[in-house]
Amino acid sequence: MAGGLPLKKWNSNNHELMQRIPEHLHALSSDISWQSETSVSMLGLTWKPSTDCFIFQVNLRPIKDVITKRLVVSQSAQLFDPLGWLAPVIIVAKIFIQELWKLNLSSDDPLPEGARYRWIKYYEDLSRLSAVRIPRWIGFRLQMCSFELHGVADASEKAYAAVVYLRTISPNGNGFIGLISSKTKVAPVQAVPLPRLELCASVLLARLVAHLQTQLRFDAALYLCSDSMNTLHWISAVPTKWMIYVANRVSEIQTIVPPAIWHHVPGADNPADCASRGLSACELLQFSLWWNVSPWLKRQEEWLSFLIGRPENTVAKEERKVTVNVAVRVNEPCDLQSLYSSLDKLLRVTAWCLRFRDALKCRSIIVSRISVASDLRTARTKSLFF
Repeated sequence: MAGGLPLKKWNSNNHELMQRIPEHLHALSSDISWQSETSVSMLGLTWKPSTDCFIFQVNLRPIKDVITKRLVVSQSAQLFDPLGWLAPVIIVAKIFIQELWKLNLSSDDPLPEGARYRWIKYYEDLSRLSAVRIPRWIGFRLQMCSFELHGVADASEKAYAAVVYLRTISPNGNGFIGLISSKTKVAPVQAVPLPRLELCASVLLARLVAHLQTQLRFDAALYLCSDSMNTLHWISAVPTKWMIYVANRVSEIQTIVPPAIWHHVPGADNPADCASRGLSACELLQFSLWWNVSPWLKRQEEWLSFLIGRPENTVAKEERKVTVNVAVRVNEPCDLQSLYSSLDKLLRVTAWCLRFRDALKCRSIIVSRISVASDLRTARTKSLFF
């Protein structure tokens, strides 16, 4: 029972199970031998029971002579990828659409020749995605010894991305790792420094991992990576140490994934790099680091984990919170005449002030007596402030 209603259709790659279920409840035909081309579509994904894998059916419509922004958006929306397995390819379309918005074209204006050629090349290459095969089974068994979630974040000037893998370890030490999900976002139209985009990628990764943790029904150790040392240092410190932009995002990361262990990953070994920069469909099929990161995890032990004691002079200085002390000098006129009613006393005070000023200039010692003949004459003829 599901929501008070009986299940209408069943499907499984277990032949014995399907034989026990009445044929009228089969999602497939009564022939349960499953030919290799048999597949089932559900929730936008296509599953092939014969190989127990997910595939992508790409039905491309012929490209019209006139390609407009409206057509590009419509064709991009046909790429339904809820779990982000095709993120390196789809991010190319997202970046392309953002570039069209920058050109200030209306929805029905023809694309410039260069943009038109780029889109035709990209769109025709999408048919290669039909060769993608994603194993449905991710290695989960109750008998497994432990589970680990490995997430990686990366950013470029055009986009940033996060990808998560699940690693299962059996009691005999054998492991299985599979791609779980990924997320991408296009960088803002206004220029944002790359260190900040790297931090945004880590926030995206933290949100994705936090969501996956609510969906998984088992506990898993959490290992997150970034190739930005600035980001790692920001995350390790108290948020109030940084400026508001960085502080808010660091606070969110520390709040939603407090048990995460952060590591540094070299840029060349970062699986999320292709999702932040983009790949063609042909390149994605051959990009083994995206699909199979087992060698990547083996090398992870060789990489230096991020150390909190790392020198701060390597951190982006513009993100540190700075305290500025300002001293203002106010020159207010000193009206000695209003302080003394006696002219003789006023002249003597003025003479002492002049002598003190001269002593500061010459760095000499002030004589303890005033010469009536010279000093008082000077006090009478010269102004104290000039």
